Amino acid sequence: MKSHKDLDVWKKAIDLSADVYRLTSTFPKSEAYGITSQMRRAETQVEIASRIGLADKEEMQVLQGRVGVISKMLYGLIRSVEHKQHD
Repeated sequence: MKSHKDLDVWKKAIDLSADVYRLTSTFPKSEAYGITSQMRRAETQVEIASRIGLADKEEMQVLQGRVGVISKMLYGLIRSVEHKQHD
């Protein structure tokens, strides 16, 4: 591995972040310092935005699915690193 940019999980997380920025750019201006700002910093906010109806349900489900995939990949990466440290 050359750098963190070679990790699939990093690539997927960057793609997800770009999608969140695109999505939140369509939110009302009144949310600029509220959920828009929060979603750009924390993936949990995707669920909140979905529940309060700020975006299309289908689009939010896609983002939530991608968050789940990335979470599993990160968990696997952490386990792999921990396993190597114990060897």
